[in-house]
Amino acid sequence: MKRNFKTLLPIAIIGVAVVISIVMNLLKPPPIKAESPDTALVVKTQILNRTEAVLSVESQGTVLPRTQTSLVSGVSGTALQVSPQFVVGGTFKAGDLSLQIDPTDYQVALQRAKAKLISMNAQLTFERARATQAEQEWAITGRPAEEAPLLALRKPYLEEARANVLQAEAEVTQAQLKLERTTIRVPYTGMVA
Repeated sequence: MKRNFKTLLPIAIIGVAVVISIVMNLLKPPPIKAESPDTALVVKTQILNRTEAVLSVESQGTVLPRTQTSLVSGVSGTALQVSPQFVVGGTFKAGDLSLQIDPTDYQVALQRAKAKLISMNAQLTFERARATQAEQEWAITGRPAEEAPLLALRKPYLEEARANVLQAEAEVTQAQLKLERTTIRVPYTGMVA
């Protein structure tokens, strides 16, 4: 019997605990319902109107240019015209004339180069005629043209005349560039430092 009592006692305690918890759950009062607080916020409103405002900001520091360029003439000569904006603090726009150098010497050099080109073209025409005549004279001998010496057909003289024409054309181009460089224009908008 002691043995049954030891086994039934824990079961009886658990059973009594379950019954007590059920009774307590059934007898508890219903929860009190509290009113929820008002969640509205107090806000002041105003109608906005568009307006312009000037803001003054005081600061200090060093201002540096984003791009800095030194204007250098590609040719030398006497300055005929200097822009009135070509002073410290003067502003300019892209393409404005800043300095005009006397173009007379460069115009003369361009004329000389063109004259030399005309002369070299004349020499080339003359050498072509001589080469054609030399080929015809060689043909009279009855021998094939492949056997003809280069000097007999005047080929080196013809090549020299072509080279002289190319050199004269280059001199004309160079003289034109120098003449264009007598006018110095500003490459972009900015300020003279």
